[in-house]
Amino acid sequence: MMFLNSFLATLPKVLLSKSRDQIRSELVTEPLKIFISYDSADAERVRDLHDWLISEPGLDPWLDKVSIKPGQTWERVLQRALKNAQVAIVCLSNRALKNRGNFYGESEFIRKRALSKPEDAVYVIPVKLEECGPSKRFARWQMVDLYASDGRSRLMNTLVEQAKLNMRL
Repeated sequence: MMFLNSFLATLPKVLLSKSRDQIRSELVTEPLKIFISYDSADAERVRDLHDWLISEPGLDPWLDKVSIKPGQTWERVLQRALKNAQVAIVCLSNRALKNRGNFYGESEFIRKRALSKPEDAVYVIPVKLEECGPSKRFARWQMVDLYASDGRSRLMNTLVEQAKLNMRL
């Protein structure tokens, strides 16, 4: 009984000594897997987005330039990452909307997968990197203007909410 009392007496001190991020990371057992799709012309801006997301406990963003190791078969690794993703961020820009290359095929796969999810599920998040025209393929999903003053906080709030839902499953 004496051990239990001394343990309980130190518990608040232990909890108070931990930062919010430490407590959060301990509570999150499995990070939210986020696939980031983008046009290669937007690589620098998207790398900034990835670095910002990875700094948040409970989020595990996947970006090809970071996640595919030299020598790996990129198509196989990419397909596995898309399959395992719980959320897909599709980065939109003027250039991306005109592109018919890899980005187009990747984003089309994401769009079709999102259509197979329940109506209220958040799987695809279209993110506008700059002021650009509408994306007809992603028009049904609410977009976030990352360049707007509240863009990052809106995106982060959605991802944190999804991470919490993920913890309950």
